[in-house]
Amino acid sequence: NKNVVFNFWQNHTPAIAEKVRTGELDVGFGGYLKMDDMEFFPLSAQELVIITPKEHPLSEMQEVPLVELDHYPVIGYESASWMGTYAKYLYRKYQVNPNTIVECPDEYSIVALVRENFGIALTPQTDILVRAEGINIHKLKDLTVYRQTFMFWMKDRYKLPAVERFIRYMKEQAETETDSLDVSKVYLKDI
Repeated sequence: NKNVVFNFWQNHTPAIAEKVRTGELDVGFGGYLKMDDMEFFPLSAQELVIITPKEHPLSEMQEVPLVELDHYPVIGYESASWMGTYAKYLYRKYQVNPNTIVECPDEYSIVALVRENFGIALTPQTDILVRAEGINIHKLKDLTVYRQTFMFWMKDRYKLPAVERFIRYMKEQAETETDSLDVSKVYLKDI
């Protein structure tokens, strides 16, 4: 496959899905969207956690109730992002009304602001968090919620053999624990 070239483009899930739809991208990665013309395959799931600065009133707690987000400034995800939409859905569902002081595009930005004591954040437990210094990672108390990452492509569009092989390879590499049972109910209900 030495003649196969990968090009990458980063954006929010809806923008990526639009490029897949127009044929500019063969495959996209992101959150789940209800799109009948695309197939979504779950690749991985990351538990949501709360992160705080090292010297924070919650720093001694291993598990933090989601409602604690009401008591401190919150660093959030951009509203246009899938994670931003999902967080707002969770806040409504669990009747949490955080004071989101800034919205960020990714975990790197969120971690940097939390580390500098601008606020706390609800974010997926990623390698970025594990490697980050100057923050505490807290499990949610009495609540387990995940962000799931999906691979998606057009259902009825011809795919080059290299694209078919890539999709098959990614499916084989996917985490077996991911919840593929009706993901639209699990992850998009009431969003």
